[in-house]
Amino acid sequence: MANEGKSGDELANDEIATHEKYTSFESKYNRPRASLKWLLLDVVCFAVVGLPILVLFLIGVPYKRGFNCHDDSINKPFKKSTVSSPLATAVGLILPGITFVLIEYFLHRSKNQKVANAKDVGPVIYIGPIKLNSLLLKLLKITIVFLFGAAVNVLLTDVGKYGVGRLRPHFLFVCKPKMGVISNCTEGEYITGDVCTGDESLIRQARLSFPSGHSSFAAYTMVFLVLYLQARLNISSSLLLKPVLQIAALILALLCGISRVSDYKHHWSDVLSGFILGTMVAYMVVWKLLKWFKNISGEKQKMSLKDIV
Repeated sequence: MANEGKSGDELANDEIATHEKYTSFESKYNRPRASLKWLLLDVVCFAVVGLPILVLFLIGVPYKRGFNCHDDSINKPFKKSTVSSPLATAVGLILPGITFVLIEYFLHRSKNQKVANAKDVGPVIYIGPIKLNSLLLKLLKITIVFLFGAAVNVLLTDVGKYGVGRLRPHFLFVCKPKMGVISNCTEGEYITGDVCTGDESLIRQARLSFPSGHSSFAAYTMVFLVLYLQARLNISSSLLLKPVLQIAALILALLCGISRVSDYKHHWSDVLSGFILGTMVAYMVVWKLLKWFKNISGEKQKMSLKDIV
């Protein structure tokens, strides 16, 4: 490595020289600028993932699976959700977001304090007239990747929901089968016809049990947060504080998934599948896009303007 063998003062001087290189008046016409091409490409990637989600939400038709009229697993009462979709979304986005800002700010301030007379340590990049210092660059990349992973997770979940069309535990309650359909049904009879008389929107939602969207989203956001804490948070004064914070995040995800079973919104296997899906997406995003643990895996990547974390 280029910095091997250098003293602390020499490293500090290198940091200051780098800072001056990026911020001095003489270099303002030769300063690094982010290409708008990759920004545009990232916007297109978001649109590619987000558009199918919107289409499925607005006009998607789930696979119409039949049912056994004596199936007790879909004959549960309809209950109000303990954890509503807005609440799950808010916690899954706001809690990690606040954590990102706080930790990156204190890491940035700590690094600046180690380099005397430096107002900003690290790369400074301009997008047009907008100046992004190392703190904003790190927050921008983490946020973009986090939101992109969340969108991918939602898309994969929705593909499963609409493609499988598994019936929720309260399906018969909202279906309200026609008079005589259940009472005249013979043992083992499988009904595939249109026999429901209930509210169409509730029936549509009752066909979207697998996998659990709440569980996959909670798993993605909280596992991402756990991995973020593992990679970016260093608490020298405590051995157990970081794992306690990580466990607390996982408990939030677990409670969200358990509530979906107790509220008769999902079967236990739907929740388990959602947990597995969300966890896999979080790991793929962290390892392949953010590369926080690339030294552990032995991967060596060429640095670029986008490798800012």
